[in-house]
Amino acid sequence: MVNPPQYSVSVIQANNGKVTVHHSYHALGRVLRDAGFRFPPLIERIPDGQRIDVSAEQLPELDADFVFATAVGYRR
Repeated sequence: MVNPPQYSVSVIQANNGKVTVHHSYHALGRVLRDAGFRFPPLIERIPDGQRIDVSAEQLPELDADFVFATAVGYRR
């Protein structure tokens, strides 16, 4: 069994050449928070319901035990 508070997670989103980070990335972020996983301080500083674009220099601040990378898909 996994002990969620032992592990940190980041959820990042690739979007038009940018990396976007949400305080809680939609349903995935809510489930991870409700399960008790920890998030890096950069993500914790984002107000609930908000997001930020992250520069290349800030990427190391998103380091975690598990990183979930998502992407925006567009239909033609």
